[in-house]
Amino acid sequence: TCQYNAGLPHLKALAAQYPTATWIGHNFVQADYRVLRRDGLILPLEHIEDTIIRHWLVNSHLCKTTKKGDDEEGERKGRGFMNLFAAASLTTPLPNWKLCRGEHCSGPCPEHDPFAYCAVDAWSGVVMLPKLKQQCQLWGVEALYPIHRELMDTLADIQERGIPIDVPYVDGLRADFSADRERMEQLLPFNPKSPKAVVDYFAAKSIKLENAQEDTIAEACETSVDPDLQALLEWKQMGNGPDRWFAPRRWNSNKRRWDGFAYEDGYVRPRLSIFTSTGRLMCSAPNFQNVAKRRKLAGGGKIGDKIRRAAIAPEGYWWAKADLSNAE
Repeated sequence: TCQYNAGLPHLKALAAQYPTATWIGHNFVQADYRVLRRDGLILPLEHIEDTIIRHWLVNSHLCKTTKKGDDEEGERKGRGFMNLFAAASLTTPLPNWKLCRGEHCSGPCPEHDPFAYCAVDAWSGVVMLPKLKQQCQLWGVEALYPIHRELMDTLADIQERGIPIDVPYVDGLRADFSADRERMEQLLPFNPKSPKAVVDYFAAKSIKLENAQEDTIAEACETSVDPDLQALLEWKQMGNGPDRWFAPRRWNSNKRRWDGFAYEDGYVRPRLSIFTSTGRLMCSAPNFQNVAKRRKLAGGGKIGDKIRRAAIAPEGYWWAKADLSNAE
């Protein structure tokens, strides 16, 4: 095992020596495939076996999230079960190499033996592929694999291209949202930023809130016409204004990750994918598929209308609206 840059020339030589080889990986189409292409190794899409696509085709029910209160003991729900170990655990006897086993651990794991950890990452796809292909045959979904492989490639191209944003307009919108939010805060008879203050205030009014999250408050508003509760929901719906979609992208050194979505070139690049329980497309970082549809401005009107106005059709392109009974 070696570092990527050191091994790349050897990998290119192997690709030239075996031009019909099958390339196997988990989320290979949207990750490895693009990195290799950027570095000059162009692979035929039809030679790729992406185990995450096959895993989803036979286990899409694992994408379904649970409603609030159904999640016991912090279990991971939703798209997390599309990950590499989730697929390997259902198709192979491999132990969980993805987590360090503490003081008794000697690897492979991310902490004690990262090279072996990465090697098992790559090897596990080869081990699980025969079982996944068998499952696709038994479920009658084998013909769907190449279709979705091509779709994943197209969605990744869309992400790389990105969506241009009217940056000056967003800056003005951010200032407007901030002013509206501050005005609303001053009108509330409690500190809306303090979960304890929110819960205690409404408990005194015989309105029980489990927490001060927006979903909880929205649910309470369905059965209560209390004006303070309604005002709190409006304040919550203001959220971070346009920063929910257009916060500048910056490196967070403490959490070792990128925060925000707006790149320095004035684009956002949302991730589009297929990993839902129904097969509908999903969009994240930011969610451009559902832009504040129901959220309202303090002075009237919908937040979504102003947010959508920030997205610009690139030169030579037009915006098109296509929707039929929620079937994209």
